[in-house]
Amino acid sequence: MTADQPAISSGILLSQITACLSDKPPDYTGKLPDSGARKAAVLMLFAEEQDQLSILLTQRAHHLRIHAGQVSLPGGKPEQADSDGFATALREAEEEIGLSASLVRRLGYSLPVLTSTNYLVDVAVGLSVVPTSRLIAALSVCEDEVAAAWCSPAAHLLSVENYLPQRRQAADGSWRDFFVIEGTDPPVWGATANILHCLAMAIR
Repeated sequence: MTADQPAISSGILLSQITACLSDKPPDYTGKLPDSGARKAAVLMLFAEEQDQLSILLTQRAHHLRIHAGQVSLPGGKPEQADSDGFATALREAEEEIGLSASLVRRLGYSLPVLTSTNYLVDVAVGLSVVPTSRLIAALSVCEDEVAAAWCSPAAHLLSVENYLPQRRQAADGSWRDFFVIEGTDPPVWGATANILHCLAMAIR
């Protein structure tokens, strides 16, 4: 949504989002190269207050060895006890930011994303059962893993026009193409931007 476009109500945007989701992660078996991709899952959690829909974001701790300081969605690798990607995402969210599963209403799954680090990420999508301000107040960030947690307007994050294509050369000389979401601070880019972009394109 650009500055000259009318604001969309949270109810309409949420209905557009849910229309793009599936009950189970889409099966990509046979549709991806046999690269030995590892499984992971993240939680894309929406929250609503005063007719504004937001998405919960986190910033990885600055001392981490990999992706330090980057904006992310709560999540991680599955454990044996996890029944599905949603269980993985909820467990990781509780570990990282103290999010109680009782605050999350399950909506479905967005499209999986294959990351540059060779993880095939299931995207579990949920809706907070409490308003945005109460959700944030209920969180307890684990400082070993996360520097901060906040909610950003969904309309901005899910507007295709805000995605700026970028290219960067890796240490091995290869080139990596990715998105940066304009107007985000700290910047939302890389895998997180790719995950959000997939849903933005599905809505569009």
